[in-house]
Amino acid sequence: MPATVSRHLIERGLAPMSGIDEALAGLEAAAFFGVRFANPLSPIHPVPPFDDQARAALSEWDAKQILADGGVLVPDGLVTDRPGEVAADIGFPVALKIVGALHKSDTGGVMLYLESVEDVVAATGVMPPSDSYLVEQMIPGGVAELLVGVRRHDGLGWLLTIGAGGELTELANDTAHLLLPADAPFIRRALESLSVAALLNGYRGRPTIDLQFVVDAIDKICRVALEHERFDTVEVNPLVVTPEGAVAVDALIVSRHG
Repeated sequence: MPATVSRHLIERGLAPMSGIDEALAGLEAAAFFGVRFANPLSPIHPVPPFDDQARAALSEWDAKQILADGGVLVPDGLVTDRPGEVAADIGFPVALKIVGALHKSDTGGVMLYLESVEDVVAATGVMPPSDSYLVEQMIPGGVAELLVGVRRHDGLGWLLTIGAGGELTELANDTAHLLLPADAPFIRRALESLSVAALLNGYRGRPTIDLQFVVDAIDKICRVALEHERFDTVEVNPLVVTPEGAVAVDALIVSRHG
């Protein structure tokens, strides 16, 4: 289809379909949303367009408090300028993170499995300078790490991405995508389609995980995004799955202003 024809159609509110597969996928998506719209228990969440407005990332601590308010499990922790004292109160081992940097792992701003006050103090000496630190309890017994991301796309809506998390995020092409709203059966089906889902089903002697509590955790993350109209992105990576629950070990929330 010539670009001029496509632009002509778009200007008149029509969606150009450049191919049979694309047209069928569009019809399937329209049918999906039709079912959602007709079901009062699963309403459509409109995404009004935003102008080019400033975006700001919340601190990891603030993002986790918002997630916790939404029922998502997060590690015990505290932001402090006295990380050694706080670590002793939380209990070892702990994770230590500098406050105010988005890509902390890439800059040496994260230290894991610190076993004593001395380890914490020594870590602050080799990490980038910071006025405050986030000290958090380490989460033992992780069976798998997942990426759960909810992003707002103008003109499309909210897109949920579920995939392999942690170090595997950039190494493994293992993701599934859903347009929101999506209820538990859709989320569960997407989760089960992942290769990393094998880790949740007793792979090589690992404990078998009840997928329902993982689905519930993902659903709660989605609800946090849908219930805050200014949020642009809500991402948890990793969501550490243990036999006792699914914990948001790292979190990012981006909000639009204006």
